Amino acid sequence: MPGAIGFVNGYVQSHTFTVRDKRPLVSYDYYMAPEAPEEQVAADLEELAEINTKRPYFLLMHVRQYSNVKRVKSILDRLGPEFEVLPLDIFLKMAGEQPTFVERYREGYPQKPKS
Repeated sequence: MPGAIGFVNGYVQSHTFTVRDKRPLVSYDYYMAPEAPEEQVAADLEELAEINTKRPYFLLMHVRQYSNVKRVKSILDRLGPEFEVLPLDIFLKMAGEQPTFVERYREGYPQKPKS
């Protein structure tokens, strides 16, 4: 797929991250459960940002259809100014140009071939 700017991996967290020719493959880092209170989701996102200290930290969040824009906005409004929501194309381009995640593959998947 020569025109692809990047790839989103999976439906749930698979902890797989890599970049090839400035095209990232990024897995979801967070699943926003529909039953989770807004305060808890915001606290989870803040904790993930604290654990992942390299900046920019590219967090891909899975928001299910059970949530609506009002709920998501309310959660994001709880976060500080250091958090930014990006359109997916910008997110992928930035992650490809400036990857800060550790390259890893989900256990059980083939590893990167040795050169």
